[in-house]
Amino acid sequence: MSLKRIILNAYYLAASLIFLIEATTFIKRNGDQIWFAERAQHLNYNYLGFAIERYMTWSSRLLIESATMYFSVHTILFQVVLFIGSFVFLKLFKNYFFKGNLILELTLPILFLATFFPDTYTSAGLIATVTNYLFPTFTFMIAWYMTEKRGPKWFYASIPFWIFTCMQEQFAIITFILCLFLLGRELLMAKGKVKMLNVYRLSAFGFGILGILSALVSPGSDIRSKSEITSWYSQFSKLTVLDKIYQGFVETNRMVFLNLTFSVVFLLLAALVLLAFLKRDWISGLISLAVSALLILTKLEMIDWLKSIIKAITVKDIYKGLVYNLAKQDWLTPTLFFLVLILLLVIVIFRVFDKSHAYLAFSMVAAGYASRMLISFSPTIYVSEERTYTPLIFTLFFVLIMASLDIYNELRKPFLKSEEI
Repeated sequence: MSLKRIILNAYYLAASLIFLIEATTFIKRNGDQIWFAERAQHLNYNYLGFAIERYMTWSSRLLIESATMYFSVHTILFQVVLFIGSFVFLKLFKNYFFKGNLILELTLPILFLATFFPDTYTSAGLIATVTNYLFPTFTFMIAWYMTEKRGPKWFYASIPFWIFTCMQEQFAIITFILCLFLLGRELLMAKGKVKMLNVYRLSAFGFGILGILSALVSPGSDIRSKSEITSWYSQFSKLTVLDKIYQGFVETNRMVFLNLTFSVVFLLLAALVLLAFLKRDWISGLISLAVSALLILTKLEMIDWLKSIIKAITVKDIYKGLVYNLAKQDWLTPTLFFLVLILLLVIVIFRVFDKSHAYLAFSMVAAGYASRMLISFSPTIYVSEERTYTPLIFTLFFVLIMASLDIYNELRKPFLKSEEI
């Protein structure tokens, strides 16, 4: 192993350690891990039996529920897995995108720490939230990396990771939609010719379907929904499907665009602005710049007509059942506002990325957005807090890394030309 690789690995280990130290400051906060630990003792630490019990009475997440109980008992091991998982996550991103590009390899941990914040995973207690959201993020990247290697041995090794990942219904949606889009593109590119689809992506697509079906048929999912309606959203069962979709759409975009809760949104916008100007795509640069300015001004409440949108979409009381009323509320204005924002960003993605990269970037973001929209059909839409945005944050981070690679390549072009001369 070269000195460069040793130093780089030490750097990634240090970044993983920083993330772990930040996370462990929240580990003693009250959370679901207390209940899980007590339940483990009651069941004589029968982790598999507990998974089956939970599948029948509360959640379809099976192995994730087992892991949550196990880590609630073995907190030191949880910290070890979090540390190793962070390190592997960074290494896989490096190998997938940046291998050999030292500047980008050094930038990656900074972007990781600037995107993923441990306090995002504290709403249900650190151990339970990380195990249910961040660990599936890690296993998705592991499974995706192995699948894209396109070799039988790699894919067989990915199967346990796909199984664990797709037991988290939001990541099952991401896997399903991402593979559906990419397989669909393969069919379109074939232009009617008989062509064998990527069997590894097709298999991953199958895991996504199985994950979705498991969540739908789980008896526990229905029991949990009824319980949470009583606890969190008494009017939820009276809403139409359109009402639920509207609430999910507005709440998702409120958090992403108006509250500016997630740093990755601004990091990605900044990257798109820079990439557009480097490629001399002035239209995309100005669009990205205008969207960024609009979001900042909205946050500062400096645009009068946007103040009414913010006020309209934040009136709710999750405990008393006071919710959006589409008959009385101006629902069209925020809907059009968010649709225009999304459309502009889609246009920018397809303009600044190369054709194949643009499609992957769009598929990633669309899959992540759909995974968050899934929460529209949960009575905990307003109490799940930031943790349910984790899959969307991951997909935005993925596209941010893609943009970073393109920026690097654009910056290198003048130097490559001078070397040729």
